[in-house]
Amino acid sequence: CIRDRLRRLQLCNQLYKAYHVFQFDSAMTYVEKGLQLANLLRNKTYYANNLIHKSELLAIGGLYNEALETIELVDTTSFNKSQYFDYYLALFRIYSYWSDFCNDAIYAPHYREYAREYLKLAIPFLDRKDRTYEYYQGEYCGYILNDLAQARQHYLKVIAMTPENSRVHAMTCFALACTYSAPNETSLYECYLVMACISDARSLTMENLALQNLAMYTLEHVYDNLDIADAQRYINISLENAKFYNNRLRIIEISDRLPAIVDSYQAQLSDRNTNLRNTLFAISLLAVFLIAAIGFIFMQNNRLTQSDISYKRPTIAFLK
Repeated sequence: CIRDRLRRLQLCNQLYKAYHVFQFDSAMTYVEKGLQLANLLRNKTYYANNLIHKSELLAIGGLYNEALETIELVDTTSFNKSQYFDYYLALFRIYSYWSDFCNDAIYAPHYREYAREYLKLAIPFLDRKDRTYEYYQGEYCGYILNDLAQARQHYLKVIAMTPENSRVHAMTCFALACTYSAPNETSLYECYLVMACISDARSLTMENLALQNLAMYTLEHVYDNLDIADAQRYINISLENAKFYNNRLRIIEISDRLPAIVDSYQAQLSDRNTNLRNTLFAISLLAVFLIAAIGFIFMQNNRLTQSDISYKRPTIAFLK
């Protein structure tokens, strides 16, 4: 019976990882089952792990206070290096999500600083053999050291050694794209952002930001009417993904960005209507001129006919 419960506990952990960035409610269901089983088995390791997972899920779902309350329940006294890394990394993510949610000049920098401090605490516990080692080294160089060149080197290593359909690959492509946000590096930004979107789709990641950013990038670099249609399609897909995942933060972000795309689309329709009206007016004028020209031609033709008849009659009389 204990062995069976342990097997179920391990299975719940695997299912949580599968649903983690795919569907919030399902991931939370398996975390709660994992907590119950770990409590029954008095397994402190799995119980702590599931509390960390739950806190991170709550943060993704926009429940930041609840996420902090949950992670405060974690007993860290018997943690190994891996658990300490996960613990501090969860706190880093909670405050990162919270700063993104605030997106202001008062609270966002405050929470971002908390996030930076927890990332600093997490990095020393990162195992060099871990497949995410290079990725988090890149995060450290970018967030803490502000060394974008060094961060790019780490990110490129991850992209080279991870499959395109993996979550790590998608995260890394997006992170690398963000290092190329300067005006003279937009081509590389676009390249890695598209790679992140493709990787998100292939890894079935519904909790993503890349497609939103691609929509806004497309809107800001409009070359023709097709670009606005693409931007609208990307943002609609992002909204459907956010609703499917049940991510409040992403839904709010999209709601803030959607009006800009709608305004551009309406402006596009207005331009089309203006062009259509101008075209119809031009066609109408052309038709009037054409009718007038045809009438003038008929009049001239009648005059020529009359002139020809008048000219021929005396000749016939004279011959008789």
